[in-house]
Amino acid sequence: MREEKVLRTCKIVRKITVIIGLAVTILPILFWNYIPDKIPAHYGVSGKVDRVGGKEELILLFFVLWLVLGSHSVVSYYLKTSGVSKYANEKDNEHLQTIYPMITWITFIVVCIFAYMIIISILERNLGVFFLPITLITTFTPIVVYIGKARKHSAGNPSEKAKFVQAESREEGIAYRTAVDWWLALLFILVIGGELWIFFQSLLNKGKVEWITLVAVILILLLVVPLVRIKYILYSEHFLISAGYLGKQRIAYSSIVNIKETHNPLSAPACSLDRMEIDYVVSGIHKFALISPVHLKMFKKELESRCEK
Repeated sequence: MREEKVLRTCKIVRKITVIIGLAVTILPILFWNYIPDKIPAHYGVSGKVDRVGGKEELILLFFVLWLVLGSHSVVSYYLKTSGVSKYANEKDNEHLQTIYPMITWITFIVVCIFAYMIIISILERNLGVFFLPITLITTFTPIVVYIGKARKHSAGNPSEKAKFVQAESREEGIAYRTAVDWWLALLFILVIGGELWIFFQSLLNKGKVEWITLVAVILILLLVVPLVRIKYILYSEHFLISAGYLGKQRIAYSSIVNIKETHNPLSAPACSLDRMEIDYVVSGIHKFALISPVHLKMFKKELESRCEK
């Protein structure tokens, strides 16, 4: 079965991940006296050392590495046990085939990145100019791959989709934008602002363009802009979740079986934890969508009235 193949592959990846984590934690501790007292403690976007610190700072890397592994263990345990349970529904099986392997691969990549940083710091070397772009590409690749797989799972009837697309070209629709939590907006501002500050500091002080930083800013903006511009548009027979070029999802009112408010933190086209969970059925398969429109209660009331018609 497909579920068994997913579990078997993820089990192998998880074992390799833990082995790498143990190796880069235990070996430095065993040979602690042989590590230089002063080692690289921070690197610039170009991969070069820009700060030296005591070897005790390695402990912070160990802590973060095992925090990542611990968090993955908790989340993956929940997803795995829910997906293989005899009480598992279609929703749980979908998570097992999409979210669970995505998290497993991302954890593996993050642990490899931390392992590389620990080794390079101990050896007193630079990370290399390609470290940042490779880190970004390898981290986001599993996300893109499994978002594609999730979209296949959520794909509905092609003829119904064509009918909805035609309706969207004829009707105006009532649009609600996504709500954005303050902490998420602050995170976006700090990340983008920090990268821009590094870029302009280098331009003004050194008189040169940090192309890697510029590329990083562009990639972040390409991800963030569609997220904060997510819209939920109500049409006569369906509603549309639109995230620009990141994807669209259409749900017929007639397929909706339950609507409730929630704070479910699962990855979704929603920029707030004040959310609605919409359970619906497509071709006999139960699915759900998480959204976070502004004026949540007003949207919920309007959606419920359309479902009753």
